[in-house]
Amino acid sequence: MIMYEIVRYGYRYEHPLGFTIDRPYGTTDYLFVLFRSNVEIFLPQGAVYTEHPSVIIYDKNTKQLYSGNRTPMVADWMHFDTEQSDFLKKLGLEFNTVYFPENTVELSEMIGILQQNEMCRGEYSREISDYLVSCILLMLAQNIRSPQKTYINTSKLQELHCLREEIYSNPQKNWNIEMLSQKMFLSRSHFQMLYSKAFGIPPVNDVIHSRIRYAKYLLSTTPEITVEQTASLCGYNSSIHLIRQFKKVTGKTPLQYKKEFGH
Repeated sequence: MIMYEIVRYGYRYEHPLGFTIDRPYGTTDYLFVLFRSNVEIFLPQGAVYTEHPSVIIYDKNTKQLYSGNRTPMVADWMHFDTEQSDFLKKLGLEFNTVYFPENTVELSEMIGILQQNEMCRGEYSREISDYLVSCILLMLAQNIRSPQKTYINTSKLQELHCLREEIYSNPQKNWNIEMLSQKMFLSRSHFQMLYSKAFGIPPVNDVIHSRIRYAKYLLSTTPEITVEQTASLCGYNSSIHLIRQFKKVTGKTPLQYKKEFGH
């Protein structure tokens, strides 16, 4: 396991319109940035204007210049260091290169967890941070190596990413195609086509996955919780509905899953 030193970090960090990072000589550490909004990134080979979430990993002592001069800048980021300078080569990643991952939800969540871990500083915080940084880099590599889907050449793509994050952040909501398509100001059929093309999964199935993921979290971390309570917190009208979908996705009932954690 590679050891990392977390220097600074930010999760869902917001900068006002026109904010620019301009470090002619970079920093003495590495910088990982997940841009959640449209930004202009200036590289030696020219400027890159991103129309959907993007990632860049700056090498040490390398010029860092990017700006949110068209929209306010929102980003997750971490300054870090390690003695193993070839840590990206094994993953097929390069410094100072703009990547457009297929899925940024999990990447963002991992940085949020990293921030929580660094703030708490428990007995095993150092080890946890090492694993989290490794996971973030592995997830990035996996995202860009997976079979490429056709990107949606439309301004709706950023809105789709934001909508998906809202779904995964609020699995208890009564999400349905009518509601989701209205939020995007699209017809039902057009919305389903765009969502499936963007994320490789139909929106209804993605809602189910977000709920089952939250149910697994509740069942594994809350000993006293019942299946009925779990169903309600995950947006199900009945425990029967949760049990049916939970078993279809995991191959186990909620109770069977819960018992695996000694609850």
